[in-house]
Amino acid sequence: MILTGALRLLSFTTVVVAVLSLTVDEEVRAFLEDSGGYNERATTLSNTYSAASWAYYTNITDHNQQKMTELSLVWSEFAKNESIKAAEFDLNAITDASLKRQIEKILDVGISGYEDTSVLKRIADLEAEMTGIYSAAEWCKSQGECHKLEPGLTEIITNSRNYDELAAAWKGWRDVSGKQMRAKYQEFVELMNKAIKAGGRYSDMGEYYRSWYEDPQFETDVRNLFDELAPLYDQLHIYVRRKLKEHYGANKFPTSGHIPAHLFGNMWAQDWNNIYDLVVPYPNAGQTNLTKAMIEKKYNVTHMYVVAEEFFESVGLQPMPDTFWTHSMLEKPPGRDVVCHASAWDMNNGTDFRIKQCTIVTGDQFNTVHHEMGHVQYYLEYINQTYLYRSGANPGFHEGVADIASLSFQTPEHLKEIGLIQELPSGNEGDINFLFQMALDKVAFLPFGYLIDQWRWSVYRGQTTPANYNTEWWKLRCQYQGISPPVERSEDDFDPGAKYHIPGNTPYIRYFVSFVLQFQWHQALCELIGKAEPLHRCDIYRNKTAGNRLKEMLQMGASKQWGEALFTLTSGTSGETRKLSAAPLLSYFKPLQEWLTKQNVAASDTQIWDKTTCPSGSFRTSGGNVVTGGNLLIVLLINIIFIMNNVDIWCNVLRINQDVWRVRRKLQTGGFVAISMTLKKAFWLLSFTTVVVTVLSLTVDEQVREYLEGSGGYNERATTLSNTYTVASWAYNTNITTDNQQKMTELSLAWSEFAKNESVKAAAFDLNAITDASLKRQIEKILDVGISGYKDTTVLKKIADLEAEMTDIYSAADWCKSQGECYKLEPGLTEIITNSRNYDELLAAWKGWRDVSGKKMRSKYQEFVELMNMAIKAGGRYSDMGDYYRSWYEDAQFETDVRNLFDELAPLYDQLHIYVRRKLKKYYGADKFPTSGHIPAHIFGNMWAQGWNNIFDLLVPYPEADQTNLTKAMFDQNYNVTHMYVVAEEFFTSIGLQKMPDTFWTHSMLKRPPDRDVVCHASAWDMNNGTDFRIKQCTIVTGDQFNTVHHEMGHVQYYLEYINQPYLYRSGANPGFHEGVADIASLSFQTPEHLQEIGLIQDLPSGNEGDINFLFQMALRKVAFLPFGYLIDQWRWSVYRGQTTPANYNTEWWKLRCQYQGVSPPVERSEDDFDPGAKYHIASNTPYIRYFVSFVLQFQWHQALCELIGKAEPLHRCDIYRNITAGNRLKEMLQMGASKQWGEALFTLTKGTSGETRKLSAAPLLSYFKPLQEWLTQRNAEASDTQIWDKTSCPPGSLRTSSGNVLTRGNPVIVMFLNIIFIINNV
Repeated sequence: MILTGALRLLSFTTVVVAVLSLTVDEEVRAFLEDSGGYNERATTLSNTYSAASWAYYTNITDHNQQKMTELSLVWSEFAKNESIKAAEFDLNAITDASLKRQIEKILDVGISGYEDTSVLKRIADLEAEMTGIYSAAEWCKSQGECHKLEPGLTEIITNSRNYDELAAAWKGWRDVSGKQMRAKYQEFVELMNKAIKAGGRYSDMGEYYRSWYEDPQFETDVRNLFDELAPLYDQLHIYVRRKLKEHYGANKFPTSGHIPAHLFGNMWAQDWNNIYDLVVPYPNAGQTNLTKAMIEKKYNVTHMYVVAEEFFESVGLQPMPDTFWTHSMLEKPPGRDVVCHASAWDMNNGTDFRIKQCTIVTGDQFNTVHHEMGHVQYYLEYINQTYLYRSGANPGFHEGVADIASLSFQTPEHLKEIGLIQELPSGNEGDINFLFQMALDKVAFLPFGYLIDQWRWSVYRGQTTPANYNTEWWKLRCQYQGISPPVERSEDDFDPGAKYHIPGNTPYIRYFVSFVLQFQWHQALCELIGKAEPLHRCDIYRNKTAGNRLKEMLQMGASKQWGEALFTLTSGTSGETRKLSAAPLLSYFKPLQEWLTKQNVAASDTQIWDKTTCPSGSFRTSGGNVVTGGNLLIVLLINIIFIMNNVDIWCNVLRINQDVWRVRRKLQTGGFVAISMTLKKAFWLLSFTTVVVTVLSLTVDEQVREYLEGSGGYNERATTLSNTYTVASWAYNTNITTDNQQKMTELSLAWSEFAKNESVKAAAFDLNAITDASLKRQIEKILDVGISGYKDTTVLKKIADLEAEMTDIYSAADWCKSQGECYKLEPGLTEIITNSRNYDELLAAWKGWRDVSGKKMRSKYQEFVELMNMAIKAGGRYSDMGDYYRSWYEDAQFETDVRNLFDELAPLYDQLHIYVRRKLKKYYGADKFPTSGHIPAHIFGNMWAQGWNNIFDLLVPYPEADQTNLTKAMFDQNYNVTHMYVVAEEFFTSIGLQKMPDTFWTHSMLKRPPDRDVVCHASAWDMNNGTDFRIKQCTIVTGDQFNTVHHEMGHVQYYLEYINQPYLYRSGANPGFHEGVADIASLSFQTPEHLQEIGLIQDLPSGNEGDINFLFQMALRKVAFLPFGYLIDQWRWSVYRGQTTPANYNTEWWKLRCQYQGVSPPVERSEDDFDPGAKYHIASNTPYIRYFVSFVLQFQWHQALCELIGKAEPLHRCDIYRNITAGNRLKEMLQMGASKQWGEALFTLTKGTSGETRKLSAAPLLSYFKPLQEWLTQRNAEASDTQIWDKTSCPPGSLRTSSGNVLTRGNPVIVMFLNIIFIINNV
């Protein structure tokens, strides 16, 4: 009875707690919505701030700036205080999704959370000062003829067709705007980053701005969209370039294919519609000059707004409120400075909405009027949302909605309807003219819309530094837009600041996003009203069906993630989606793209611009053209001698310049002959000077070569020190003692000092003066010293010590299964994990290893990260260590590219995962598996679940068919460790590669020594003396280890082949190359054909079943690894960026493993654990993405080699053993080392094959496993088992806080109180 009563009271306790926890929603609702609550307070203050901002932007005075700044600080203080209040609520206890979303928005205060208000005030002042410079800037064409940007300079750029006048206006604007704010912008960036980083949520301001899109893949997605759209832009660029050459003359255009940036009728070349008259495809066909038509119809500014208003009303949207007409600034007022940049304003009081625009009567401005009024329509529709939802679903939504009218307004049908044209364009020529005109507005903008924030994010990340602001700006413009500066630029200039959105600090990627979105919406609305064919002639004017669907989306504001808002508008159409898509835009312009391509081919003009660089002459250093240090002295010396020996010449020349009368007198007395001879002599000597300097400047290459290759030069010094350091590292890794660690640390510091000193020497050479590409590449490598450039050697020593201490913890770790039964990772724990099939024994070993390894190094790793970042950031070249490691791949898009590769490969992995999960459930029981679809991480036969081949016996597709148990076969054949290496060596020599040198056999550590601690993790070593190459491996006789033997010997083969390269090129073309080359043998070695050849199997597998068994076994090695290979550095880069903090190291680690691998922790984990440290590459700080890259590369190489020798079908059964042709091609690439960018090395191997490329490609890997993927998909479908795991989270119960499960605030008190009552009443 007592127990019954106890249970009843405990149940009552649970119910009461549950009921009381529901009141959290009510508390939040009261905080937000009550009278005087957050919404009311925020609206009131926002209105006050908007009014002050309006006053400043429409009347730029110091007084108005001060008022705006003061209110900006008040807003920051408000946001900070409100976030503190909001933090009192437990997010996990809020059940209403909308309430939770609002609290999350309040908590994310941006820079407002920064404590130092003087910094926030300075930020506000700087932004106001920069916009003030921009808005007040005036360029004087001549004395008394001065122009602001609007309307004066804009009219010149729009209407002039004089090359030089345009160049003067273009340069003039940049001289008086951007150039004047460079120092302010630098300070602004530093303070913004300082403020945002202090919050601990974001690594820099760019990351904060990207967070507004609520999508961690946003940066990747927009890159992919741009890549899809680029071919359309390229064709437009080629055509326009040809037309402009015809007008201005080809001599005005660089040979690189770029177009001078001032010829587009727009100050920033962001749209090209103002030069339509120069580039019109069919001048005699129907075409529209909207400005001319408006002037003929006697349009004025007010009428432009009335017409735009009527468009929106016609689809059922709202008229402008009365305050719009009384309070807006629709024309530039005389007598005061204003910010003319057009903008729409919500004054945040529910009734007052305005536009600020210095409107003039042109077609371009008429389009802008519709755009700004589109913003106001959005304001009007979401007015009934709560304060935090009164904005666009994302920033691109607001811009896209603002443009939605333009796709209808600009159609000939609409212009005829409102009386601006009389006849519709007829036939294909008129249609092409219209589409072409639209492309000058919409397509021409795309690269500009994309690149501005690529530059800004790079600045905020620290990749682009103040020293190269302008250089990097033009690199992007040359690369993406295909335009070049019309006059020489330098770092004295600051051309980004000549665009309003840079001084105004307005994120710009929203415009690119909006240009994609507006076509998605346009297509959906046109389908709804039955006008989608052709899409470019659809006009939604006067159609309430379209307007009602549009309203439905607009009224949502920001209440849902933007994908839901997009879905609301596109639902029920062919473009129904929650994702950005380029398809509608490409569909709209498809007829034009086909026409442009045809025209360009017909003109034999198909060459796009050089996307790798700006034209020569685009840049100079701030002080003029650079002369190298040595040459400058030569020039000075020669000129001093010249002047001393020719004083009479200069005297005569000066007399000529100073006194015309004296010249006349000389002429009258025969002085002309003397002067003529004197000038000839002067010019001869000046020419001689020029020739000498030119000849001597060629010796820069020789000076560099001497520095690198001379006796005692860099190569010799680096090789000697590297050998000494490598010997010390080997000593420590094969005998972990304090003494060996100390020696290794000392030599690590010696290497850092060497690298730092050599970089100082290398900096004395002018890179621009080096003509030999290889010499230049080596100097660039010396200059990039990584953390070695850090001045505080105590920090560098601490870094080296921490790394050694962590690897020591890892290598010496011992787990005791029971008293007296203790195991290190190799071989003991590995044997348990590999061979045991007991769920609980595996679990104990899995957890035990993590307890004695990673868990012990957590605090060290935190300190290590902090110091590494401190050291790398000090160099000013990299934003964090992850940025530095990615730079090794010499590709700015590397992070994006590997993400795309993983996305391509994921469906193959998903099918494998489903199949393996089903088989393991059958063996261990479904009750051991979470309902989320994840697989417990300890049952894969591998400590990290990175390879699954050790559980092949549990998973084998066809148990009765032929299959290979390599370990058993090796035992049957009496293999020992040495024989494993001999067999691997024979594979490489059979294709013409080299034998292992004698030192390999005498100096390597091929087995674990019994008497000391060693780092057992297998590795290959180049001792950097040209003869000594080793492997360190605690080898045991297993099939898995046999594969590793081939892998490590592959590394040694790479060492042997590039040995004749200079020191700096003695490495893989990129880190993934070394790992891929190390694995190249395994794709042949593991084939049944090869195993039969070396006597490890008797018969080849026959039929499809044997083939599937083989492919499946390969997939357990190769495919199973892919997400693990990808995610480790995703975690590490996030740590270095500061996105993953010490407070959530383990949580974020498991989030990635749950998301990408579909594995989950078999026991509850917490932040007391540090599971990343249970993997060697974290403890030793070895970048890991190289392995993912290598798994892609090895299949590209395998396919190419197999094609070369005629064995590519089927690819998975190709063996290059004993084929010298394959070996020679492989050698050709290996011998290059790192002498070229890795794309060239890849091309060297793949050239002449179907996979010829300079890029990573997933296609060969997918081709290799295609038969298996089809088989897995079929088997999973037949088993009605097609559900992948939940990729959004780990299973419940996987993670807890360090102190136990979290209860909502207040509830612990209730529980305690009820339990006290329970205990008292039930003693």
